[in-house]
Amino acid sequence: MTRPVIGLNMNIRTFDGNLVYSFYPEYANAIIEAGGLPLPVPCSSRTDILETYLAQMDGFLFTGGKDYPPDLFDELPHPQIKLIHPDRVLSDLQLTRLVLASNMPVFGICAGCQLLNIVTGGKIIQHLDTAASHTDGHYHQVMVEDGTILSRIFGSGPLRVNSFHHQAIDQADIGNIFRVSAVAKDGTVEVIESTDDRFIIGVQWHPER
Repeated sequence: MTRPVIGLNMNIRTFDGNLVYSFYPEYANAIIEAGGLPLPVPCSSRTDILETYLAQMDGFLFTGGKDYPPDLFDELPHPQIKLIHPDRVLSDLQLTRLVLASNMPVFGICAGCQLLNIVTGGKIIQHLDTAASHTDGHYHQVMVEDGTILSRIFGSGPLRVNSFHHQAIDQADIGNIFRVSAVAKDGTVEVIESTDDRFIIGVQWHPER
């Protein structure tokens, strides 16, 4: 059986004084266990390079990470944010535009979910008032709305998830192609998905874990 090729964006960070590309193995392992073949994409702002990668893919996973700069949605930085490396930011923005312009299915996890919202004109809450209950792997329930793509996977109603984030999508500023399909009890947006039938979903938790 031919495995579908699933792209995933990589992180860039400093290690022993050098810049290195990296990603958590849980992302690749989850893709493999689901029957796919992971294809990591190094950070690049060159459209021709990114398009060459995307031409080999059947779907894309936007991974988690630190925080995207708030000037992307016209805000000053909150003191609690920790920024993603600027080279990854440039690459991720271009990747997201290209992936959304394609017909491939798209999945965003944590910061990847937030990225999808930012690129489509939405905003992010830079630091949740209830951040303590959403960090350090705490488990909590989210309520899945009926009639959504997510409900076709899990059913509607409560779903128990893990949590490793201090930011979340601003429900007052959802990206123009998305709807909210699950929220936590405190009102935090936990899932966005495409308003049409295309499979584009962003989840705030970490299903790969």
